[in-house]
Amino acid sequence: MNAKIIVSAIAECLVVASAFGEVAVNFAAQRGEVNPRLHSSHFCPRYAASSANVEKDVAALSKLNLAAWRSHDAPLVAGGQRVVDTHFIFPLLHLDPKDPKNYFFKATDNLLAPVQEACKMKVFYRLGTSIEHTSNKNATNTLNPQDHVKYAEALAGIVRHYTRGWADGFNWDIEYWELFNEPNIKPCWRGTRDEFIDLFVTCLKRLKGEFPELKIGGPALAWLDEPFTRELLAACKKAGVAPDFFSWHWYGIDPEEPVRQTARAKELVAECGFPDVELILNEWHYLAENNWDAVRGPREAWLRTHTGPAAMNGVDSAAFTMTVEAKLQDTALSQAFFYGCGFDWCDWGYFDAVKRCYFKPYYALQAMGELVKCKTKVRATSSDKGVTPLAAVSADGREAVVLVADYKSGLGSIDVVLENAAGWRLKDVRVIDDKNDLAPIDAKLEGDRLKLIKNDRLSCCFVARFARQP
Repeated sequence: MNAKIIVSAIAECLVVASAFGEVAVNFAAQRGEVNPRLHSSHFCPRYAASSANVEKDVAALSKLNLAAWRSHDAPLVAGGQRVVDTHFIFPLLHLDPKDPKNYFFKATDNLLAPVQEACKMKVFYRLGTSIEHTSNKNATNTLNPQDHVKYAEALAGIVRHYTRGWADGFNWDIEYWELFNEPNIKPCWRGTRDEFIDLFVTCLKRLKGEFPELKIGGPALAWLDEPFTRELLAACKKAGVAPDFFSWHWYGIDPEEPVRQTARAKELVAECGFPDVELILNEWHYLAENNWDAVRGPREAWLRTHTGPAAMNGVDSAAFTMTVEAKLQDTALSQAFFYGCGFDWCDWGYFDAVKRCYFKPYYALQAMGELVKCKTKVRATSSDKGVTPLAAVSADGREAVVLVADYKSGLGSIDVVLENAAGWRLKDVRVIDDKNDLAPIDAKLEGDRLKLIKNDRLSCCFVARFARQP
């Protein structure tokens, strides 16, 4: 036989051999509890909308089964309402922060109520201001407050209103209170680093003094900024006050990166003398091409990053979303917040206002919402780096959900091999791909093997549900 033909035949065999991956799921190998707080976001019902649309929002968000809502950037999608941000609630810093008459709470009261009551999400309240996309000369909200002590007193008034009923307020179970957002970039902080650190420590000490039972922390860094973190935590240590949690943000395309960053963050806070501080990644999202300039760029770059499977809200983004959430379940994070914000807010919403449909990541979040209803994780492994499984069994041991996220693997099919599956039956399998949104597929369990055939070699997500035979 011709040598070229032999080589070609071998190459074809190798391609065929690599065309499928294998996932192993062991229903009997328990490995800890599912952490539902890693399945959180910035989504909440629209504030400025008709009652009918708010009801639709509640229904859409309820399907996601999100554990918590972070209040950051809420004013940017609240139809011009004065909500959440400190300068909206206590607008005149020269007034007395101990006098309830100097606060405007009503709009924020109205915003927070349905989040907790209708959507059943915990509130993670960010104190301070939303991002301010202005030039330095036009900035007002992100300037350094002239009186840090007085500002801290105003924050105490806000916390007191929502947790202790002050100023005709509430006794809501809002445990986490975050001090500020992304102080290491100018759109969120126009003062110096030293000024921010003094403000942070002053506010932390004031709030921990009155509310020791609550979790107070921050500073929601724009990235895992180690020099900033060291300076901030050194100042806390010097002042004799400890944050309850440390938070930062990450956007990218490598789903392993937040895992690596969490491991490094754990080392970092320990090196700074706070080994027991909670770690919270409270903004993360797929970033097309890993390039902010392209996503925000001219028409050609914008179209490239906003159309097709690799778009900001395409199927790559959906598979990435499921992959990251699955991987975060095995980290030291106590909470994580997908940066969705608003309803039809372009890159960061969950609804495409032009096509009148939900974005692909919405369905990935919905699938994850089904899994986190289960209590116990079970072992799930993959032969392929691009395929990430996550499996869990319900508290009563009668239901199980297996998620399989294929993020740019290039495979044609995936076999799920079940171990210790006696007594379990397959209920259904659904797929998220470039053409389908949690659509049911005809997949059968043959012995201990479930073959998942993809419609193409693009990214996709599978959701398989099982029930234990009575």
